[in-house]
Amino acid sequence: MITQKKAAVIGATGLAGQQFVDALHNHPWIRIVSIHGSSTVGMLYKDARKGFYVADISEEVLNMKVQKNKDINLNDVDIIFSAIPSSIAKKLEPELAIAKPVISTASAFRYKDDVPIYLPIINANHYKMLDYQKERRGWKGFILPGPNCTTVGLSIGLAPIFRKFGLKSVYMVSMQAISGAGYPGVAGYDINANVIPHIPNEEKKVKKEVKKILGHWDGNQLNKPEFLIDCKCNRVPVLNGHTESVFIETVKETSVEEIIQV
Repeated sequence: MITQKKAAVIGATGLAGQQFVDALHNHPWIRIVSIHGSSTVGMLYKDARKGFYVADISEEVLNMKVQKNKDINLNDVDIIFSAIPSSIAKKLEPELAIAKPVISTASAFRYKDDVPIYLPIINANHYKMLDYQKERRGWKGFILPGPNCTTVGLSIGLAPIFRKFGLKSVYMVSMQAISGAGYPGVAGYDINANVIPHIPNEEKKVKKEVKKILGHWDGNQLNKPEFLIDCKCNRVPVLNGHTESVFIETVKETSVEEIIQV
């Protein structure tokens, strides 16, 4: 029988935090033992959640009281899932990672040389960077962030093409749902029947993250590919789901049929 790891979720009442809780529902290896937030401290989790439930969450979790994000007893948990804003994560996540692993949605540490942007379907072996991170920083735990949501689909689509044919250039235009803006999201008067042709810092994140995800870790540093990448990110009046239109130029000559095959 597997002994479950005890988990705390911080930022648990925002959209990203709620998705952590939903994903961990009935997880065979992980059990949520504490819920943390900021504006909802003291409330029961079932009253603090926003929007709808994706999973049939246990009564035990729904009846947990929301505690302050910083009020985690590190002796009582094995792992921490963090969905707090990057401005807060920059200070709090290292304090937690001194002792415990931190799985994060924040961008605060994504671009550090010793921190992988983990998308295991593509770069599972980048976990080896965590030993380097722990040794360099003197931590028992680590910080492991995932990518920006726009980066995920693009990277998954590019990875097999890049490995088989190489890439010279990538041009992407995104049409991103309002769910990506978090809660309460985009003001109704701004987005209704409209397209917002700028998402602050989004394009910069995508360009940095795709190359880091597709890079090769040699044990001492991450060697990033040198192809050109440019993008234009737009917010559109769709509730959930991003769409991307991508134009690529490969190093090796190929065909649509071969690309579909890989």
